[in-house]
Amino acid sequence: MKKISIPIIVSIFVLFSLNIFAQAKLVSGDMKVLKGQSEVILKYDYSNMGVGKYKNADEYTSEKVAEMNKKKEGSGDAWLEKWNSDRTERFEPSFRKDFNNEVESFSLSGKDDSPNAKYTFIIRTTFTEPGFNATMAIGFAKKPATIDVIIDLVETANPGNVIGSVEMKKIQSKNMGGYDYDTGGRIESCYERAGEYLGKYLVKNVLK
Repeated sequence: MKKISIPIIVSIFVLFSLNIFAQAKLVSGDMKVLKGQSEVILKYDYSNMGVGKYKNADEYTSEKVAEMNKKKEGSGDAWLEKWNSDRTERFEPSFRKDFNNEVESFSLSGKDDSPNAKYTFIIRTTFTEPGFNATMAIGFAKKPATIDVIIDLVETANPGNVIGSVEMKKIQSKNMGGYDYDTGGRIESCYERAGEYLGKYLVKNVLK
């Protein structure tokens, strides 16, 4: 039997992984209260998030920092600072931008904060797969990033009142033509898609 080389196996894996496609699925309540609203606040929660094979982000970051600092002093600490800052500097602005691109024609806008917004979306990331893109002597290995999110619509003044929730699983990073070497860039593209998918859901099911 003819053996299949590792690069081919990896390529097959990538081709199959590209078929993963997530959309927003309503899991409780509804979001019809947003019809006619002009603003909605977007907040983010990473407090209960698994990462790869790790049950929580602290386990992942602790091991990653120790491993990197062992190879080069201070590199792990620098990595951790970027891991945390990417959330507010890259992921959240990208989510907001793509969300607003979808809903702006219905005069709805997602904001970081607003004194006038009656409702708030809480975007809870429950799982992150950072993925990788590496070149090796025998070929290449690549795995896209993915995220799982649950998005709750709550009253801004009473966030304990969850009006509706949507879930999206395995939101996959975009194809960057093989140049997705930056972990933050891969994950950022997942949030772009999450914002887009939420916006498309509202357009189709709520705002029209």
